[in-house]
Amino acid sequence: MPICDLHHIYAVFGFGLLNSHNGGCYSLNRNLVQEMRVANRLQLLAMFLMLGVLPGMVMCGALDSVTLNSDRTFLVHHPVNGTVESRPLLIALHGGAGNGRSMARLTGLNETEDRNDFMVIYPNGTGRINRFSSWNAGLCCGYAVKQNMDDVGFIRDIIDYAVTTFHADPKRVYLTGISNGAMMAFRFAAEMPEKIAAIATVAGTMVILSGSIKAPVPVIHFHGTKDTHVPYQGGTGKHTVSGMDYMPVEQAIQAWVKAHGISSGSEITYMPNLKRDGTRVTRYVYKSSDRKTKVAVYKITGGGHTWPGKQVKMKRLGKSTRDISANDLMWNFFLEKQ
Repeated sequence: MPICDLHHIYAVFGFGLLNSHNGGCYSLNRNLVQEMRVANRLQLLAMFLMLGVLPGMVMCGALDSVTLNSDRTFLVHHPVNGTVESRPLLIALHGGAGNGRSMARLTGLNETEDRNDFMVIYPNGTGRINRFSSWNAGLCCGYAVKQNMDDVGFIRDIIDYAVTTFHADPKRVYLTGISNGAMMAFRFAAEMPEKIAAIATVAGTMVILSGSIKAPVPVIHFHGTKDTHVPYQGGTGKHTVSGMDYMPVEQAIQAWVKAHGISSGSEITYMPNLKRDGTRVTRYVYKSSDRKTKVAVYKITGGGHTWPGKQVKMKRLGKSTRDISANDLMWNFFLEKQ
């Protein structure tokens, strides 16, 4: 039974039994529940029945926190459907200085998930301060690289856990990310292609050697030409925090085109200028000999370091196109790979 907008519960009971999540939804505070279970089982049971929930339930598609291997954490958003049937899994990696919760807010993937009945997991990177985390994507970025964090192993463990615990379909596991998260998605796809069906990368390029790609993985990529953090043309941008000399987007994409054995050029489509927001989108599609799309690139002329289809809250990130929705396009791309 979904429970939403229950802020008054704290005032009435004063126990903090529910953890607050985005969207006014909640999951049970398991630690406190355990303490109270020992103290007074009957009183606790009566309270759960009054709330219409039981320990272990995830309510209203809430973001529920999970800890793996004693120290690494991720958030999981269960579809409102609530069934236990095998379903697709999308793992969404935040950018540098972000975290799982900020990734959920930035992308709006929870809403896309609820419409399409898949599961989203938002892993947390590592950092000196939990709210400002990074991924070890190879040569970038920050704390994760300095500490040589095994983020490839972490994502692998998340997939295995989700398949076993959440009934995720191991043949329909997808990976997306923005900025440093996109770089991490590229690295994972290169090193563990057998674990995922496709990736969707936004405003990030590869920071590994192109020769490290073990096997082809379908890729859909979104990038703005005025990205001053991870420049489309490569190099170091005006707002590049890491000081990296980034690989040009075209070079990174061609590494995946080559991995797929595609020798022909791309099919080019100029997308409609629907919103007149100062951006124009061009799509480049690379198809295999059987005419199946293996690599797709959405080049956003005038676009910044942003998530296509979502509002920008920081001016220095640049413009975000509203002519396309990264969420819808990536999900359609994933569906083609099933």
